[in-house]
Amino acid sequence: MPRPAYPTDADAHAPSGRSAPWSCAWPERTSWGYRRTHGELAALGIKVAACTVWEILHQHGIPPAPERQSTTWADFLRSQAKAILACDLFEVRTLIGARLYVFAVVEHTTRRIRVLGATAHPVTEWIVQLGRNLLMDLEDAGSKAKFLIRDRDSKFTAAFDALMTDAGLKVVTTGIRIPRMNSLIERCRPGMHPLPGQGAVHQFTKGPPAQPLPA
Repeated sequence: MPRPAYPTDADAHAPSGRSAPWSCAWPERTSWGYRRTHGELAALGIKVAACTVWEILHQHGIPPAPERQSTTWADFLRSQAKAILACDLFEVRTLIGARLYVFAVVEHTTRRIRVLGATAHPVTEWIVQLGRNLLMDLEDAGSKAKFLIRDRDSKFTAAFDALMTDAGLKVVTTGIRIPRMNSLIERCRPGMHPLPGQGAVHQFTKGPPAQPLPA
């Protein structure tokens, strides 16, 4: 009787160096876990235990699906530090009690902050104009930034995002009520100090500059 063309429980215990009949095609399905693989095999009428699929993947050095995407948010921030800007619109009070909204942008790699403007009425046109000013500043400085992290404040409109996107900056929004995803700019507020001769550019002094991960 010819050997079946589909995997069986015996295939999981094949001699070293021998692949399961279907394993050569598995790399094309790298997002599949053992349960998904088992389900797809069952849909094709292939009877094999789920634990057998898991063992075959394990023997070939393939980790569980959730572990294959190991890049964390912290890894992303460190590895892309030179390409990341973070912005925020935060509230301050003047000595007479008036409330102002300040728009600031921080460079992750240097901790330098650009304070682009302050107003009591942060309307859409004002935010977009400050976005244009930011882009001109970045161009003059020869910045190679690729990402702009912002929170989900409704004052950042689609027009602002479109402006950044057209200039080659990918806008990355933080999770809902997860300010620590933009923690650097959140911590900068009380720690800004003017840099000599830099106008509205400030230095955040709490902590060393971020360093990229080794290649």
